Amino acid sequence: LGLHSSFNLADGHAHYTLPGRLNKILEAFPTVLANIEDRTQEDYEAEASRLFFALSGQQYLSDPPPIFHYSSSVSIEMTAKTLVETGRRRGVLLTPTFDNIPLLLKRAGMELGSLHEEQIDSAGALPVSVLRDSDAIFLVLPNNPTGWLPSQSTLKAIVEQVAAAGRTLVVDFSFRFYSNLHIWDQYGFIRTMPSLDWILLEDTGKTWSLAEMKVGICSCSDSFRPLMERVTSELLLNVSPFTLHLLSRMMSFDLDE
Repeated sequence: LGLHSSFNLADGHAHYTLPGRLNKILEAFPTVLANIEDRTQEDYEAEASRLFFALSGQQYLSDPPPIFHYSSSVSIEMTAKTLVETGRRRGVLLTPTFDNIPLLLKRAGMELGSLHEEQIDSAGALPVSVLRDSDAIFLVLPNNPTGWLPSQSTLKAIVEQVAAAGRTLVVDFSFRFYSNLHIWDQYGFIRTMPSLDWILLEDTGKTWSLAEMKVGICSCSDSFRPLMERVTSELLLNVSPFTLHLLSRMMSFDLDE
């Protein structure tokens, strides 16, 4: 219904008209498409990864690289399948939520509970029952639709608490560029927790308008990597190098600015 109305208020994707200064990117479409095979898939993925994490202030230029999907929704679905296959069927999702996240998690076979924003105190303490009765804690930061975002110290405390409890942390950062999340390195801190199982999701579709050409970027701890790659390969061979290159050009322009 939203897609066919004059004003679509049900969609978080970027549908605005590109500013004139980006016309050179549009004009390059034919050349890019004609020469897309000049580089390898690995090259396009490495370029997109480098530019995205440079813009977001994350020190995630390591081996293995992130896994690319065609959207963050696909990344969520792959996450849900990975969690269920590893026996992590009890999930807790930050609430309220305005997205298809609970539908995707439930359809994959997860039992889903709620973690309300007001249940997280300023020190980052999660309710004991949430950690006791769940296998995975799923956060959307900043949250949609409220925009709620914990402070740096609070998020660090949450990560430490989830690690200490032996639970899995899943964070969807799809709206990060509408917040101050890019000013500190969440990836760097999370990766200092060797005992923590984690999955971190990113999305370009909420930020760069390319007529629904977008990617979901999925990073995970080593414990999940082989299975995440396997369930991804069941759905897609690779994300289009054309999409990756155009997004890289958009991100490169923003980085230069």
